Amino acid sequence: MEMLKPFSELKEPDLRQKLFCPRTIEDNYASAKEICLDPNVPEEIKSHFATALNLVAYSWFYYPFNTTAQLMSYITVEKSLQYIFNNDKATFKELLSRAVKNGLINESGFSHRQVEENPNPYLGVELAVSDDMDYAEALKEILPSLRNQIAHGETTLHPHGYIAVKISAELINQLFSNSAKQRP
Repeated sequence: MEMLKPFSELKEPDLRQKLFCPRTIEDNYASAKEICLDPNVPEEIKSHFATALNLVAYSWFYYPFNTTAQLMSYITVEKSLQYIFNNDKATFKELLSRAVKNGLINESGFSHRQVEENPNPYLGVELAVSDDMDYAEALKEILPSLRNQIAHGETTLHPHGYIAVKISAELINQLFSNSAKQRP
């Protein structure tokens, strides 16, 4: 059960950090710092996304911040879609589907898809994407589901906040880069 850390332990790492891979606060900070939004992303989106980055860094102190970082990154993706389409009424899934259909999000914009032939488990779930399925198509199906699971009380803890935030950053960068290319 999660509880408020004693004040005397606030600056101490969460012991669960040692269960996966020994990391330092410097490691967590470096991971967060390497995730960047492009200059063409609006300041309000960058500011919103900074919360996810800080949660990745601070997860060294409080492990559940990994999951909170993941949720915050998905919320920022949704906010970005609403901004791009000037639509805060459509659902997250509808907006993602529209972005994929309009070519604003595509497989080539995700760095891990360029390195790995077959993605491995990440984001706390197995996302099996076959060779004949487009990664952007898969994301439009699974991101809203993952966001809803976390937002509605999913309590599974995992060390993948960084990966979710990185994928979200790449998705946001594609949205603003590709939408700018499509404007007259």
